[in-house]
Amino acid sequence: MVGSVVASALSLVVAVSPAVPQAAAQTGRAPRRGDAAEVRLSPDARLGLGMGLGLTGGLTMGTGIGLALRDRHVYRTFVPAPNNAAYVAAVTATNTGSGMIGAGLGLGASALTAGLGARDRALWSEVAVGGTLAIAGVAWYVTEWQRVQKMLYDGGKDDAALDLRPMPREAAAAAFIGAGVGLAFGAGVALLTRYLVARRLVRPGRASLAGAPLGVGLVARFDFRLAMAAASRVLLPGLVAAALAAATAPGCHSSGCRDSDYACAALADTNTSGEPETTTTETTTSTPPLTTSTEPTSTTESPPTCGDGVVAGDEQCDDGNDDDLDACKSDCTPTACGDGVVQAGEECDDGNGDDSDTCVSTCRWARCGDGFVHAANEECDDGPANDNQAYEGCTTGCVRGPRCGDALVNGDEDCDDNNTDETDGCMSSCVEAKSCLQVKTALPEASTGQYRIWPEALGSENSVDVWCDMDSDGGGYTFLKVDTEFGLESDKGAKKAEEVCKKYGMHLLVTRTPAHVMSSYKVATTANVAPVGGGTVPAGIDYLAILAIYPTTPGATCEMKALNSTDCPGWRAGDDQPYWVRDTPYADQPDADHCAGCSMIYKWNPDGTAKSYTTVSFGEGASSYRFLCDVGDKHP
Repeated sequence: MVGSVVASALSLVVAVSPAVPQAAAQTGRAPRRGDAAEVRLSPDARLGLGMGLGLTGGLTMGTGIGLALRDRHVYRTFVPAPNNAAYVAAVTATNTGSGMIGAGLGLGASALTAGLGARDRALWSEVAVGGTLAIAGVAWYVTEWQRVQKMLYDGGKDDAALDLRPMPREAAAAAFIGAGVGLAFGAGVALLTRYLVARRLVRPGRASLAGAPLGVGLVARFDFRLAMAAASRVLLPGLVAAALAAATAPGCHSSGCRDSDYACAALADTNTSGEPETTTTETTTSTPPLTTSTEPTSTTESPPTCGDGVVAGDEQCDDGNDDDLDACKSDCTPTACGDGVVQAGEECDDGNGDDSDTCVSTCRWARCGDGFVHAANEECDDGPANDNQAYEGCTTGCVRGPRCGDALVNGDEDCDDNNTDETDGCMSSCVEAKSCLQVKTALPEASTGQYRIWPEALGSENSVDVWCDMDSDGGGYTFLKVDTEFGLESDKGAKKAEEVCKKYGMHLLVTRTPAHVMSSYKVATTANVAPVGGGTVPAGIDYLAILAIYPTTPGATCEMKALNSTDCPGWRAGDDQPYWVRDTPYADQPDADHCAGCSMIYKWNPDGTAKSYTTVSFGEGASSYRFLCDVGDKHP
């Protein structure tokens, strides 16, 4: 193709070059001064010439547009070798159409110039410009043609990314060539017409739009002998050059493909790379009788091609177009919600299954009440179950409804302080803490320290600050410090101390285990939580001076027995639960010299162990301004 285009351009230059000396020699006379004079055509002749060239240009452009549009749906989708014969044909048709469109534009330009009666110099300028455009287009076309041929042959054989840009550039180069050839050709026809008139090989007549022959636009009588001689000198070199170009143009031949002709190689690869077509026929004849059997012919079929309009192979559909908005997409799969293409009946389709974005998996825009939580605008969405009154539910505005943590006491909540501080009396579960054991049970990771609780006996009307031992015996011991030494208050025996503890929903302390004894001693002797009761002494051993451990019956003793519920059943805890003070006997205590409901007086060693305990038989028994209260729900 490249060689033929170059040869056509060269023959055109030869055909329209000045031929005054040659014409004079052909007619057997010497050139005269008037030979070089410019010939001016009559208005009728110019009109006929322009109309003829314009008609030719219009037909050429229309044909080119038809070729370019004919296979556009095939041209849009690249198909690599070896099964791309239809695609190669589409590329060829597109390039040919582009060239013809360019040629039509060039002829139209030259028709305008010739019809307006431009001088010879202007026409020669058009020849030069057209030739330059054609030569530049040829150079460009050769470059892009080689790239396209290589792509057609190599595309798809490896996984390298394809660059499809050379194909439209090749079509553009073809348009350049066509424009140059059309412009030069039209100008050449105008010059040739003037040349023939100057040499009297044709006499211009009146213009006839209906009978304008092939762009010349003249009704004239020819001297056939002289016209044929001039035409042979002018056209013969061009015909020879075109024949040579066609002979040397790269293409597919019976002897093989030329170098760099990748399209030919692709076609050859199509015929040789697959299984050869095989036909098997077996005939068996016997006499008598005569029997003939013929096996069916088997032919290797080409693999299915998506877009050919035929459903084959693993294709689910094939409507022969690349319209993704109809029922069958360009990859031969049916359209469906989630394929990334918005179809009829869909509001959106983002091709993912994320129900938290603006387009949910049902191909509808996210909205409150659809049952999907739109992360950007919604806190919740229970769909039809949205209810403004449902506890821990979701409102019709897709915000969380009444719930623990909204700072409002709703439903069965005891409290709601909208925080996660478990020491402030209202736990994060919106339950008021009744004891340290309750906190430890709800929060196993809770640590020893000061807590606020709402003792059950107080009906959640009052709260107190207590010390919670969250470690000893698994944790959960509650300690409330009481100091009644203020004003005219007197010290308290066990009975009065029990009445004071009861005001806070508790009992006078009963030590339960060795670990509990050590923990009680540490709490009593450490300034850790402020006391209640009016006094202000933060710590002291006298907080353990009395305990709620009493004789079961008057006169009961535990002489030479350790003071604990196992070794000394004659004494009991105020709540009748196990108690423990020490595991070794102390002198003759407790003896029979005591009173009912009276506490002994306890003294303690610096290491936290009981040093002594002695019964007191008068008054309320042993008494103290300071003592410890306990909820009493933590048992060994």
